[in-house]
Amino acid sequence: MTDRGLTRKQTAEMTGYAEKTLANLSMLGQGPPMRKYRGHCIYLESEVLAWLRSLPVAGGARPVRADQTCSIRVNGQLMGEKKSHREFIPTITGQ
Repeated sequence: MTDRGLTRKQTAEMTGYAEKTLANLSMLGQGPPMRKYRGHCIYLESEVLAWLRSLPVAGGARPVRADQTCSIRVNGQLMGEKKSHREFIPTITGQ
């Protein structure tokens, strides 16, 4: 079975990331694996899907990017914030 090659534009549409963000991630050695073919950036669909599955998930819905913060609530009460899959900032509330 052959794997489908995707352009950066197609990869951006699939992942929800901007083309420029994918380019920056590639330069930093992060993001989905990318190859150059005749001067074009090519991403393999299976590797993009595997990379998406490896991202940390917030609330079971979508990945939390490093520049995003999500609130964690239990029964409507703010319990804290999460900037990445490793960092949790608890909210201290007065009683």
